Amino acid sequence: MLYCTSLNIGTCIHVQLCTPADSIDLRIVGEGSEGALEANMYGFWGPICPEGWDNSTAPVACRQLGFSGGVASDSSIDSQMPMVLGRFQCAPGVSTLGECRHSGLNEATGCQYPITKYSMPAAGVVCYGNGTYMYMHIIIQQNINCINTDMSFT
Repeated sequence: MLYCTSLNIGTCIHVQLCTPADSIDLRIVGEGSEGALEANMYGFWGPICPEGWDNSTAPVACRQLGFSGGVASDSSIDSQMPMVLGRFQCAPGVSTLGECRHSGLNEATGCQYPITKYSMPAAGVVCYGNGTYMYMHIIIQQNINCINTDMSFT
């Protein structure tokens, strides 16, 4: 299932940008392609629990962030936010963490650390390769002529 946002440019051009509906926003807190992972699934950014985080899950996160792959790393983060997600189990071939089984906020993430301003363990990645992957569904209409194209950009 896709979640699409529409944009009208004048009266002739209609653009739809689509992402998977089960997407989890991710970012790396660190230096570029390596560091602790944070997720935004509930309207705020918080760390991902490292419990069960491994080399079958980390590459999925890296690909979701636009890298070609990656490995899990031990990491820590200074955060006053609770662990938002954890206990990921990704099947082969998934492209986003949202497609993996996981525990969410107020569920058994495996990380019940006190919320303090001190450093706590967090899921980490070392991502490699470059190139951004984005699925985009574009519909362009001009007068009575219509071009309807699905494109994947790498």
